[in-house]
Amino acid sequence: MKLLVSSTLRKHGIKKENVNLTDQEKAQLKKTILHLQEQYKKLSEEHTSITETDVNPTTNVYDSTK
Repeated sequence: MKLLVSSTLRKHGIKKENVNLTDQEKAQLKKTILHLQEQYKKLSEEHTSITETDVNPTTNVYDSTK
């Protein structure tokens, strides 16, 4: 996760030296990251793999309601 964040920030030209965030912005960023981590954990625990029975045969699209 840390590598993903680092490479994304670098891609957009953001360097550690140029970041001046207020305490409120830092708290919001931290809250957002924690929320994303929770979502990832929930998603990864929910489905470890998609099988043939998870795909709608008519549309060939993953059906999460099964």
